[in-house]
Amino acid sequence: MSSQENPRVDGVASAARPSGSQVIALSVVDGEAGRAALDRWQNNMRETGIDREWRLDCTCTFGGPWGGIRDFFSDLFPQLQMDFPEILNRHCYELNTVVPALRRKISVRNSNLTDQAEGEEKVRNYPVDRAYRIVHGLVDVVGALYSKSAHGGRWLIVADHFDQAGALNRRFFRELVRRVGPFMNLTLAVVAPVYEAQRVLDEFRGFA
Repeated sequence: MSSQENPRVDGVASAARPSGSQVIALSVVDGEAGRAALDRWQNNMRETGIDREWRLDCTCTFGGPWGGIRDFFSDLFPQLQMDFPEILNRHCYELNTVVPALRRKISVRNSNLTDQAEGEEKVRNYPVDRAYRIVHGLVDVVGALYSKSAHGGRWLIVADHFDQAGALNRRFFRELVRRVGPFMNLTLAVVAPVYEAQRVLDEFRGFA
């Protein structure tokens, strides 16, 4: 079949036990044909036994530096709030930063002036090292949630438009695979056009 009917797949297995994670790149053509092919691929994966799944739009111009990740943690929030409040309390700063809507539900202890500012007053940029600490804190949330769940199960994350993701978004997924991938049953599918898929997959080669 042509690439318009099925996405081309390439992959890297995580350096883990057989039940560990894997990263695959899905090469899709632009337009409706590529979207339809991606839908069929995800449906086929669902039939193999997926316990939890997400398709995240990682486009930086659409969702900002945390595009896609924001939706992911918004979806995890109810479980954290109900079953694992200790994880929520430990990482309230990172979650509030990435999902501003949560500020009405959880408070951040010891926030600084940059965090408290709103609108035009919020003029200072976060230093890179703080942004990276946020990334690692978010990875800690996923690892703790998965390990504490009675049955972590098989997860599928489709990182759509990964070739258009920002630096923090890409770093989150790389660190997720590197740090907690070995003890998760996770399939991370990074989606990109045919001419970009190999490049985005190469970002994960060091973790294979």
